[in-house]
Amino acid sequence: MLRRRTSSAAPSAPRADAKTPTRLRRRSSTPISSSDANDVQTLHPVLLVAFLSALLLCARWSVSVNLPDPVPAYASLGLFSEERALAHARKLQSFGIRVVGTPELENAERYVVDAATSLTTEAHTTRPDLDVELLVHRPSGSFRQYFLNHDIANAYTNLTNVAVRVRRRGELNGDGDQNQNQKAVLLNAHFDTTLGSPGGADCASCVGVLLEVLRVLIHDKQNVPNAPVVFLLNGGEETFMQAAHGFVAHHPWRSSIGVVINVEATGSAGPDVLFRETGGWPAELYAKVAQRPVATATIRDLVRFANLPVDTDFSVFVDPALNYGNLPGIDLASMLDGFAYHTDRDLVERIEKGSVQVYGENVLAATRAFAAELEKRRADDSDENDSYRRTTASGEGGAFFDVFGVVGIVVGTKHVSLLFHCLPLFVCLADAVSENTVTLRIQKTKSHLRGAKTALKSAALALLVPVTLSAARAVVSGRPIAWFGSYFMSGVLTVPPALIAGAAPYVSAGRRDINKTIRSENARGAALVSAMLATLCGAHVAALGYLWVFWSLGISLATKLGGTENITNKLGALLCLVPGAALASPVAYVTFLLINEKVGISGSEPWPLGLVVGDVTMGVASGACVVLVCFGLFPFVTVLSKKQTRVVFLLVTGTWVICAASVMWKPTYSVHTPKRLGVLHQHFTSDAGVLKSEILVGAFDAVPAASALAPLTRAAAVRPTTREDFASLYPVTQLLGEGVVLPSEVSSDPPWGAVLPKLEVGRLDELGFAGPALIASNDESDDDENTTRSAVAAADGAFVQLGLSSVEHNTTRVAVVFRTNAPAWSCVRVTGAVTAWSLSPTLPKRGVDFFTKTETPLWARHAGNGLAGATWRFWIDTPSIETAGEIEVTAWALYPGGGTREIAQVTDGLGKETSAIAGTTFRTTKTRV
Repeated sequence: MLRRRTSSAAPSAPRADAKTPTRLRRRSSTPISSSDANDVQTLHPVLLVAFLSALLLCARWSVSVNLPDPVPAYASLGLFSEERALAHARKLQSFGIRVVGTPELENAERYVVDAATSLTTEAHTTRPDLDVELLVHRPSGSFRQYFLNHDIANAYTNLTNVAVRVRRRGELNGDGDQNQNQKAVLLNAHFDTTLGSPGGADCASCVGVLLEVLRVLIHDKQNVPNAPVVFLLNGGEETFMQAAHGFVAHHPWRSSIGVVINVEATGSAGPDVLFRETGGWPAELYAKVAQRPVATATIRDLVRFANLPVDTDFSVFVDPALNYGNLPGIDLASMLDGFAYHTDRDLVERIEKGSVQVYGENVLAATRAFAAELEKRRADDSDENDSYRRTTASGEGGAFFDVFGVVGIVVGTKHVSLLFHCLPLFVCLADAVSENTVTLRIQKTKSHLRGAKTALKSAALALLVPVTLSAARAVVSGRPIAWFGSYFMSGVLTVPPALIAGAAPYVSAGRRDINKTIRSENARGAALVSAMLATLCGAHVAALGYLWVFWSLGISLATKLGGTENITNKLGALLCLVPGAALASPVAYVTFLLINEKVGISGSEPWPLGLVVGDVTMGVASGACVVLVCFGLFPFVTVLSKKQTRVVFLLVTGTWVICAASVMWKPTYSVHTPKRLGVLHQHFTSDAGVLKSEILVGAFDAVPAASALAPLTRAAAVRPTTREDFASLYPVTQLLGEGVVLPSEVSSDPPWGAVLPKLEVGRLDELGFAGPALIASNDESDDDENTTRSAVAAADGAFVQLGLSSVEHNTTRVAVVFRTNAPAWSCVRVTGAVTAWSLSPTLPKRGVDFFTKTETPLWARHAGNGLAGATWRFWIDTPSIETAGEIEVTAWALYPGGGTREIAQVTDGLGKETSAIAGTTFRTTKTRV
C-alpha cells in the first residue's frame, strides 16, 4: 500500500498570491513563532470614540468640577475660607492698577501692612505660645537675570517687602533669638500688577490666600507648625521679580529659609497646578498631602526642557548664583481661564468659585507638611551646613503624578523611579528573547523594530497633519487664530485630523495583514517605542515618563489577549489600555486649554511667518495631546471596510471644511476673550532738539494691531512698527509686533513735568554732577523741593565716592545717570567695550549680530518707588580712555498709566473686545562720554 511521504519539518509558509505586493510578500514569508499565530484583539472605532468621550468628561470633571464649596466668611477662624481670602483681593483690586512707582501701589502697600499688623496684634493677644513678627523692608539692588530668554541686568530702588514670621516660643534660644539651624518655610505672593491690569487673580487672590493661611495658623491651636513660617508679600514681581531678589539678597531673615512655596496665578479658574519644583522632596511631599494635587506633566516638562517663558519669583528663590537662593521648593499657579491674564478683565468677580478654596487648602496642607519635614531633617542632620539644601535642581526626587486631581502618587526615590521607568523596556526585551530558538528570537526582535517604525509614523502623522491643515487654513483665509476663544472650534479643526492621521498607518497595515501577524507586530512596536520613551524620560527625570510606562505595560498585556475575538477578550484588552489613556487624558485636556488660551499672549512675528505661528502652535499642541491619549489605542483599532473608511473620511473632512468656513464669520475676540494691545505715547527729541512724539500700537498675538483700531485711526498710520520702537518694554519687545505708528501731538500733561528726562554719561572722575552744582537756585522753591534737591545731590555725591573708591588700575570708569523726574520703568542699551559694570557681578552674555558681525549690546532695566525711583545711577568699566569714548548709551523711560488725552484718542476708539496696556514713554538720543 502506497503511503504519502511525510516530513517532520514544519510546513512551509503559504505561497504568496501573484497579486500580493512585494513588500507584503516579504513579510508574509517570514516564519513566525507560535505565540504570533493569534491576532491581537481589535476595538471598533465607535467603541474607542465612546471611550475617549468618557475620558474627556472625566478630565473636565477633574479640573472644572472637582472643586470644593467655598467656606463662608462666618466659618470658624481655624478653617481656610475662600470668602475671607477674596475680601482681601477685592480691597486690593479697588485701588486700581498697582504698578511699581504709582500711588495705587502705595495704597495697596498700606492695606497689606495694616492687614498683616492686625493679624500680628491679634496673635500677640491670643497666642502666647507663638512669636509673630512683622517686618517691612525696602530693598534696593541689582542682579543679572535671564528673562524671556534674554540675558539682562535688572536694578531696583526702594521696593517693598512685607514679611510676617510665625514660630513657636520654644524655638527661641536663651537670648530670644531663633536657633541658628532652625529653618523656615517661605510662602511668597505679590500685590503689584502689570500695566493695564487690576490684578484680581494675578495676584490679589494670591495675597488673599496667604493672609488667610496666616489667620488659620494663628487661630488653629491644635496644629502648630513644627518650624517657623515666613509670609512674604512683595510689591515688585511684575517688574521682573525684583522684590524677590531684594528678599534673597538683602532681607534680615534670608538666611533662615529652608524651603519655598511660591503662590502665583496666570488664570482665574481651575485648581492650582504644580508646574515647577526643585530639590525633589518638596514636590513629593506636596503630592502626598495636597487636598487636590494637580501636576500637569506637559507643562512641567515644557518649562524645564523647552525653556517655556513662565518666569515667576520662584526663579529668583532657586537661583544657585545667589548666596541665599538655591532653595528647594514648589511653584504653584492657578492657570485656567488665562484669557484674562494681564488684561483689564482680570477681576476678582471672574474667579471661579471653589478655585481659591482648593488653592488655600493645598497651600495650608503643604505649609504644615513642609514645616514638619524641615524639623525632621534638622533633627536627623548633624551637619550644620544645611546639607538638606545642597541638592536643589529640578528632577532630584522620584517621579510623581496625580490621578484626576484626586490623589497624588509618588514613585519612591530617584533610583526607584529610574527602575520604574526602565521596567517596560525589560518587559519588551524579555518578550523578544522568550522564544525557544535563536532564529525565532531574532525574528521577534525584528518584528518589534518593524512595529516601532509604524508607531513612529503614526505619531509623526498625528503631529504633522493638524499642523499642515492649520497653517493652510490661516494662509488661505488670511485670518490667523480665527478660532481663538473657542475651545470647540480649535478642537474640531485640529483633533479629528490628528486622530485619523494617527490611526492611518495601522489601518493601512491591517488591510494588508493576510496572516494576521502585522497587527500584533505593530502593537509590540508601539510597546517598544513607549518603553524607550519611558526609559529616556526616566534617565532625564522628565515628568511625562510615567505615562509611557503605563502605555508600554498596557500594550504588552493587551497583546497577550489574542485568540477568539469576543466581548470578554475585547473588554480585557481595553482594560489593559485604560491606565495609560486615563492618566494621559487630564494632562492632554489641561495642555490643550492652556495652549489655546496663551496663544493670545504668545507674541507675534513679521508676516508671512506671523500669519501661521499661532495656528501651527495649536496644531502641534493638539497633535501632541492626541498622541498622549491615543498612542496605545491606535494599534488595536478595527480595520473598517473601504466603504466605511470613505464615509468616516468624508464626514470628518466635511465637518472640518464647515468649521473652517464658519470661523471666518465668527469674531476672533470677545469681551470674555479680549485682544491684547500695547499703546505707548513715545516722545523723543529731533536732531534740532525739538520735542516730538508718536503713538505706538502693537499686538501681542499674530493678528495685526491695525485690525483692532477704528477705521479713521487706522488710516492715519504713518508706518509699521519695529522691535526697537517698543524698547522701553525690553525684553517684552519680542512679544509685540504687527503694529502701526500713529501721528500724535506732544503730551499736554507729561508725567516728567516741565523738565525733560535727562541721560548723563561721562567719566566718573570728570563728571560734574557731584555736589550742589546741580541744585539750581530758586528762591521761590518751597521746603519740600529744596529737600528733594538736597537728597538728589547727596545721592549723587555718595555714588561718585563709592565708584571712585573701588575703581581698578588701568580701568576707566564711566558713570551713567538717568534722571526721569518721576518714578518710571527705565531701560538702557549699552554698546562698546564694557569689561564690567555695577549692575551685576558678571556681565550678561553678549552675542554677535548675524548681519553686522558686531557684538550685541548690553541691556538693563530699572524700577523704583518714590523720589529714589526717579534717578538711576550705575557705572561701567572700560579698558582705557579711548574705549571710554566709544561707549554709547540709549535710554528709555516708561511712565505707567493710560489716562492722558493723547492716548485716550486712540484707546477710546477700541472695541470692548480689546484690552490695552498703555503708558507714556521718553527715548533719549544716543549719548557718549
